[in-house]
Amino acid sequence: MDEPAGVNGVRFKLLDEDPVQERRTLLVRIEPAAIYPAHRHAGPEQCLVLEGDLRFGEVVFRGGDYIRAPEGSVHSGEP
Repeated sequence: MDEPAGVNGVRFKLLDEDPVQERRTLLVRIEPAAIYPAHRHAGPEQCLVLEGDLRFGEVVFRGGDYIRAPEGSVHSGEP
């Protein structure tokens, strides 16, 4: 991964950017036990879990799962 995301245990690599559409495609690595802070999505987010698991509160996504968060949705940042 190229750059730290400003959150301990989270790094990303920019794969593509379209400034006209205001879209970016990132490859993100989140280390075990890392917690990304609460945030609201300015646009839709699409996520494909490659390995491990990704938790949003009580919901757990595992390798192969696809998640789409619509514009305006909020991730709480809770483990």
